[in-house]
Amino acid sequence: TGVLMEGFVRIASTEILNVPLQVDGLPVYVSTTAGHFDFTAPSGNNNFVRVVGYAIDADGGDVLIYFNPSKTWIEITA
Repeated sequence: TGVLMEGFVRIASTEILNVPLQVDGLPVYVSTTAGHFDFTAPSGNNNFVRVVGYAIDADGGDVLIYFNPSKTWIEITA
C-alpha cells in the first residue's frame, strides 16, 4: 500500500470525466465528484480548483497522466 506523490499513472476511463478527443498536454483537475479526476475545472460556488497533473496520452478511454499536484489552488466564491 502506498501513495503516489509524483509520477506517471494511468487513470481508468470510469474515473476521469469530460475527456476531450485530444488530451495531450491538457491539465487534469480534482473533480467535484468524489474519487474522480476531470478535464473541466470546477466552476461552482464553494468549489476548489486544483490541477493534479497533465495528460500525456489517451488509450481506449483510459488516460496516462503525469501526476504532480499543484501546491496552490483557489476556492470559487460568489
